[in-house]
Amino acid sequence: TWLANRDLGLPEDRRHDRVTPRNARTVLRLESGVEHPVRLLDISLSGAAFNTEVSLTMGTAIYLGQTLCKVVRKFETGYAVEFRNPIAPERLNENIDL
Repeated sequence: TWLANRDLGLPEDRRHDRVTPRNARTVLRLESGVEHPVRLLDISLSGAAFNTEVSLTMGTAIYLGQTLCKVVRKFETGYAVEFRNPIAPERLNENIDL
């Protein structure tokens, strides 16, 4: 819904504000230990979105950098994840490093 309405200038219906990290590169680590480079799109207190060509299943536990996450949404070029433990508000800025 948000993607369909974003060009209409309507307010976002999201739990937390998002920031675009200055360093968008991080690593996606699967349960098997296999790592893949990804590009972060944005980060909030509760989750993140990133670009990848890796195929993931909804609900799968992964790590983004050192942060444990669960895959909650797929979009055209990547995925959104929810952090197992929310990020502390004082850490959320463009210099954040997962």
